[in-house]
Amino acid sequence: MVVGARPISFSRSGRTWVEYSLTPLGTHAAKQISELFGWIEENLPNFLAAQQKYDARRAESA
Repeated sequence: MVVGARPISFSRSGRTWVEYSLTPLGTHAAKQISELFGWIEENLPNFLAAQQKYDARRAESA
């Protein structure tokens, strides 16, 4: 299932092809996802540091 895709058919020189564009809902979703990816990239060092601290604590208690 493609969320928010709308086919648009074109014909040039007897050749027909289909292009897809996002609906307003799909465009909104793409913006939200893009912002989430940016937030993840920005905070990745914090995630990795927290994971290392957690792993170190588990290794000490094992």
